[in-house]
Amino acid sequence: MSTRPFEGSVVVVTGGAAGIGKAVAQAFVAEGAVVAVLDRDLSDAPKGVTALQADVTSDANYGLNTSYLKTAESELCVIAAKAHPSP
Repeated sequence: MSTRPFEGSVVVVTGGAAGIGKAVAQAFVAEGAVVAVLDRDLSDAPKGVTALQADVTSDANYGLNTSYLKTAESELCVIAAKAHPSP
């Protein structure tokens, strides 16, 4: 039995390439999760994640986001919505 509570769980973090979202993504990776980060700017995306460039405020990116979830190896466990509009 794993001592990492999210071992193998799928986690999606919007706005996960910087700031609080990045810290959240890194914490889930440390706990064994399979993490997907969705962000407009992936230049500082954390290591150990699947980084997908997407503007989650745009309907045009909906297909990209859902197609990743459908191909994930296990069911979605957590969505951490950390994206915010730019000033």
